[in-house]
Amino acid sequence: MRRVGVFTQDFKFYHDVIETLRSWSIPFVSMEHPYEFSKDVVIVLSSAKDRDYGSLQERFSDAKHAVRHSFARLLGKSLFSSLVLGIDPGPRPGLAAVGDGVLTEAMECPSIEALAAEVSDMVCQYTYRDVVIRIGNGDKPNRVAILKLLKELGLLILEVDERGTTIKYRNENNAISAAKIAMAVSLTNNGKKRSGKGRSFVERNFLTIQAVLGS
Repeated sequence: MRRVGVFTQDFKFYHDVIETLRSWSIPFVSMEHPYEFSKDVVIVLSSAKDRDYGSLQERFSDAKHAVRHSFARLLGKSLFSSLVLGIDPGPRPGLAAVGDGVLTEAMECPSIEALAAEVSDMVCQYTYRDVVIRIGNGDKPNRVAILKLLKELGLLILEVDERGTTIKYRNENNAISAAKIAMAVSLTNNGKKRSGKGRSFVERNFLTIQAVLGS
């Protein structure tokens, strides 16, 4: 199993990056020395304030940036060939990121402004060759407002038919719909529970980075 190594003398960065890795259920190991790591460590995350030790070390000023940067490495790549960002338009829009067919994150944003800021961060913080935004064609007023905000990024944006992507599942439906829009898939059985007792709805229906890593 591939893991992230964390080596830093910046306490705040250490706290923030560990919390972020845990929130994403990404396997990691805290390191006491920058050069002493096991073969399963594919990247070492450090603060921008730390010295440059070379090797597998990458330095960042933001914890979320550090973790997003590590995703491709964890999947055995130097970068994603394709990053797809799926958006389910609405007053609390859903947003999902898919790198080479693997769902890395999905969330519901509190506003369209928050969505635009998150998309901008993802575009800067992931490593990829090509990126495309796929937005569902529903909720015209909010969709138009979102497109207006995202136009400033100068990215390829595709409007897609979102029929069959909206489901009712607790409070996660916007995030899940965004993941379906990104992957251009329809859940089997119209979103009804599939096999996989004990696994979350997302894990049962999408190939997630946590599933690939076995975490």
